[in-house]
This record gives sequence, C-alpha cells and structure tokens, in this order.
Amino acid sequence: MKKITLILVIYLCCSCSSTLWLTGEYPTKYHSIETNKSVDVIWGNVIDWFFETQTPIELIDKDSGIITSGKISLKGSSTYEINNQPGNISKFVILPEGSINYTDMRVTGRVMARIKNENGKTKISVFLGDLECVIGPSTYVEAKSLGTFEQNWLKYISSK
Repeated sequence: MKKITLILVIYLCCSCSSTLWLTGEYPTKYHSIETNKSVDVIWGNVIDWFFETQTPIELIDKDSGIITSGKISLKGSSTYEINNQPGNISKFVILPEGSINYTDMRVTGRVMARIKNENGKTKISVFLGDLECVIGPSTYVEAKSLGTFEQNWLKYISSK
C-alpha cells in the first residue's frame, strides 16, 4: 500500500503544471483620463479603434459604457524581466526572466474599457487584462501589463 501511495504522489507531482513568477512590481490597476469630448464621440472612437485594428469584440454594452475584446495574441508585444526590470519598456506585457528561452509560448489577453459621463466630463478607462502566458501544454507563466498599451490607447482614443 505504501508503494502505491508513493507512486501516486510521484505521478501527481510530475504531472502537475508548473508556474514561473515575476519578481519586480508592476501596475495592476486600470488607467483613466478625462476629456471634454462627449461620450458619443469617444464611444465612436473606441469602436473605430476595434475596427481599424481588427480586434474582435466579445462584450459591448453602450448603456454601461463597457466594451471588452475577445482574447488577442500579445506574444509579439511581450518583454522579459531582467534583474526585476522590464527588458524593453515599450512592450505591453512583462514575462518572467526564466521564460525567455521558450519558443512554444502563447501570450494572450483582453482589452477591457469603460466610457462614462462623470461630473460633466467623459471618463475613459482601459486595462489590458485576463493576461495569460502558457509554455507548451501546461506551464503557466505570470504575465502583467506594463501600462504602455493603456497609455498609448488612451492618447489615441482621446485625440482622434
């Protein structure tokens, strides 16, 4: 009985997925700006951005001001942590240094935005969320936004 238990424990330990973690600190909240442009103008700019970038829309609710993309690939927009710092601060997503040598990697996330009227101004909020990085079939790697996408997106939406 002890042999069966030992074999079962070894099997479970070997078959479980592993995880790589980031060691630095990165922003975890949404980014927002306010504009004097109307909610309808900003909403139109957001819809235009989704169309122009061919980003799929998964959820759209104009009454609540929420729009969420489907899962999008962010592998080409990712950088690796080096000594607790991003290797390339112009990228959108940061991955742990230990994941740098893998080619069989999927990095995905969603654009989550909200547009609402607040105190006579239009507040635009965005977050690159639901980030996931998987190496091979089952190694999950922590992934976080660097805030670069959100800052660029807000500039584009508010200045269009």
